[in-house]
Amino acid sequence: MFAAVELIKPDKAGLLQRIRWPGRAGRVRVEKKSVADTAYFVLKLPAGKKGPDLMKLRAAAGREYSRLVLPERLVLPKNSPVGRFDDGDFLRRLCLNGLLAALKSAGTKPAKLSVALYDLAGRCLETACELLRHFSCVFVVTIKKDRYLELDEYAMQHYGTRFTLLTPPCRPPDCPIVLTPFGTEGFRFSPDQTVFSAVEAPSVYWVHRQAVALPPPYLSALPEDISPGTFAAALAAQAGRSELYELLPDYYIHDGLRILPEDLAQRLMGLDSGHGDDYNSVMPKGDKKIEQAEDFPSQNLQFHF
Repeated sequence: MFAAVELIKPDKAGLLQRIRWPGRAGRVRVEKKSVADTAYFVLKLPAGKKGPDLMKLRAAAGREYSRLVLPERLVLPKNSPVGRFDDGDFLRRLCLNGLLAALKSAGTKPAKLSVALYDLAGRCLETACELLRHFSCVFVVTIKKDRYLELDEYAMQHYGTRFTLLTPPCRPPDCPIVLTPFGTEGFRFSPDQTVFSAVEAPSVYWVHRQAVALPPPYLSALPEDISPGTFAAALAAQAGRSELYELLPDYYIHDGLRILPEDLAQRLMGLDSGHGDDYNSVMPKGDKKIEQAEDFPSQNLQFHF
């Protein structure tokens, strides 16, 4: 069960009504919804000139107050009485799905490739194991080597190999593909490497929460102003719709451009045959399928307090 929030215009009640029923001013309406036999709540939050009343939102949200599915344009104050649901795990899973799907679409066999995973805090153990299942060699750049050393026996039993661990700062691992689930700050990369991330950064292919094509009937149930990726993440993590973890990105963002999966696959062709040194020149330029990513929530759309 989870709760999503929709910002609505305040009720335009007359003066007499406001005097007679003062408690109705700015009230939060709670509606129970259902999609694919999965129940959730939508909280209709009035957004007046002074902004939404977050204390009323907290009271209406009950135990869900700390993990609400909120519109991106609603920017919470520093000491907010409510919290935002964290869709990071879902986006990081989507990033991994997209990487593997792009290689498959390109006809490139990951079993002939090495890959690097940048995981400073040692939080991506499942992702690392999934990479080890597909790739010939997995470099892990981390300061939490002990967490990965504990996986060595499991890795040998299931995959017949171990992780190659590196401690930052270090030279970029010698591999064509890099996965940085938490961003690229403080890391070094080779210009020839293709970098995937769940966080926006220069020169990477990152997955935006808007870049999720929700299958029916979830798309028709998407609350207003809620990103499809965040909605899918809440359904998967809070409502048991685990099949949504298998979704793929509808597109990627690379230096402000929207990149379709087939264009990314073209870049990855030939990496497993030793002809990938010039794959930077394969990336299509000016293709009609590549558009400026202008439809994302911008700063001027955000609702500050």
